[in-house]
Amino acid sequence: RAITIQEGLEMLLNILETAEIVSTSTFNYQKQLEILRCFENLVSSDEVLDTLMTIDKSAKIIADSFHPVHVEVTYTFCEIISGFLFAKAEGHNIIMDTLSKIQQDRGLRFRTCLLYTSPSPRDRQKSRMPSSA
Repeated sequence: RAITIQEGLEMLLNILETAEIVSTSTFNYQKQLEILRCFENLVSSDEVLDTLMTIDKSAKIIADSFHPVHVEVTYTFCEIISGFLFAKAEGHNIIMDTLSKIQQDRGLRFRTCLLYTSPSPRDRQKSRMPSSA
């Protein structure tokens, strides 16, 4: 039988969790980066992104991949969460809540800002520039 999008995403999230644990202990981020790149490609689909946002702890599992010392992993992580941010208002809330928890758990400091100069990758016709800018 074919698996559903949700089942495939859940399997990929489980693999990502394991890869994150291994990469943290071995300092080899290649497997984790490969899985994150899969997610980066997958979230370009509205259906996949919407499904991913409904999976409990998906944002946390992806956010656990944030490694400030590994540029490629961090960049790919940012590309993935940008999909969440532009998807719906709830996507923004999911990411901000997740980053707040990581900040507390890891004692990290984040500086967050929203860039309004570019249109959403999902809607190239709407400007994100606030009227006051």
